Amino acid sequence: KKLYDDNIMVVGDAAGQVNPLTGGGIISGMTGGMCAGKVAAQAIKEDCSKKYLKIYDKMAHEELDHEIKRYKKVQEYLLTLSDEELDSIGHAFQGEEFDKISTTEIVKKLIKISPKALLKLGKFV
Repeated sequence: KKLYDDNIMVVGDAAGQVNPLTGGGIISGMTGGMCAGKVAAQAIKEDCSKKYLKIYDKMAHEELDHEIKRYKKVQEYLLTLSDEELDSIGHAFQGEEFDKISTTEIVKKLIKISPKALLKLGKFV
């Protein structure tokens, strides 16, 4: 729950800085690491107590929460679908090169396949 304590900051998978839709975490882990690095550089000069390291928690949440919450919403929507609905979505993605498509593009295509998804996802994109 907490990303810091006395003399420690947690980043990446251990800090829950993961895309809940894909399980990917390289970019968010690097973002969290960048925040932790900035705070650590100053903390070494000043104070490594949890009182000071709390700055990292605030910074990391400001950088990452919006995107993580967006993809969590999509994940929760997908978990409500029936097997038949999931099959139709799977068929629509046949032949897609996923190493060349962003998560946002996947969600846009999902909305085209299932317009009711837009109602449940709200202003996702």
